[in-house]
Amino acid sequence: QPLTESEASWANQALELSRGQAAAIGPQPLYVLFTTFVFWLVRADETWARLLPALCGSLLIILPILFRRWVGKSSWARTASIILAFALALDPALVALSRQAGGSMPAMALLWLTLGLAVNRQWRLAGITGGLALLTGPDILQGVVGLLLCWGGTSLLGRYLRQGSEPGDTEQEEGDLWREGLRPMLLYAAVTLVIAGTFFLSFPK
Repeated sequence: QPLTESEASWANQALELSRGQAAAIGPQPLYVLFTTFVFWLVRADETWARLLPALCGSLLIILPILFRRWVGKSSWARTASIILAFALALDPALVALSRQAGGSMPAMALLWLTLGLAVNRQWRLAGITGGLALLTGPDILQGVVGLLLCWGGTSLLGRYLRQGSEPGDTEQEEGDLWREGLRPMLLYAAVTLVIAGTFFLSFPK
């Protein structure tokens, strides 16, 4: 289908860059730079302009696999995961986002992918996907705010439940989490922001 006005504004930026023109990159650099490469490699049309959202929408369907540690190993949990995967595949709003050129679907998929990798302690991969998620633009802020609120609530609940534990144990766990997890994750996210956000320094601005 033809691009809508909002979709065309992002696709036109990629089209100008693919032709070597000096275009101003908007606040969704991941979509613009990825689509620029696709336009340069294949051709510029409506189908290829929607490639990144379609790929991320397909990725969203298999993300429940990363949360098996939270879901559990019972037959009921596996059934619930399968039902969730089908629901993600058939949800009309998610299907529409997967067909819309822009950064909304990449923001959602990459944010949940980052969370899933962090749950499985794949910190470096989580940093890379987190950096890519930040490059999707303002849509990522809604998801980040929601996750921070959930994290704050569960942290307070966890502290309440751990009132009988030794304080030193909790401090040791937090120190290990920062040293072995969050610090390398932030480092890889920063490197990804520089490399992917400039497309290997091709667009340093």
